[in-house]
Amino acid sequence: MHCNSARHRLQVGVPATVEHRVERSEKRTNIVSVAECVHHYIGAMDTLKLNMFAKDQLAPCLSDLLLSIYKVPQLPPEFIGKTSLRRWSDKLDCMRASDEIDIDESRQLLYDIELSYNQFMQLLGGHDIIGHKTS
Repeated sequence: MHCNSARHRLQVGVPATVEHRVERSEKRTNIVSVAECVHHYIGAMDTLKLNMFAKDQLAPCLSDLLLSIYKVPQLPPEFIGKTSLRRWSDKLDCMRASDEIDIDESRQLLYDIELSYNQFMQLLGGHDIIGHKTS
C-alpha cells in the first residue's frame, strides 16, 4: 500500500488543515495567529533560560510553537523555523519524559529558536500584521 499523503503528514508533523490554511481573509485570524506565535516563541525561550531541559518540560513548548508557526499565513513553506524546530521536536520524541538535553544542546536549541524568531520578525517586518505591504 502506498500512502504518500499519510507519509507526508508524519514527516511534517502537523495536520493538513493547519499546513494548508486557505481561508485567510479574516484580519482577526491573522492577528491572532501572529500573536499566538510570538507568545509561544517567548515561552519556549523562557523555558530554556529557566534551565528546564527535560523532555516533559520542553516538548509541549516546542510542539505549541511549531503548530503556531504553521498557522501564520505570511510565512513561506521553506521558513527555517519549520525545519529546525521540527528536527528538535523529532529529537525530543525519541527521549523518555525524564531525559534531559545537555547544556550544549540547550544552548543550540535556544540559538535556533532565537534565530527562527528573528527571521519570523524580519519576514513580518515589511508587512503589517494582516499581510499588506506598509508604506
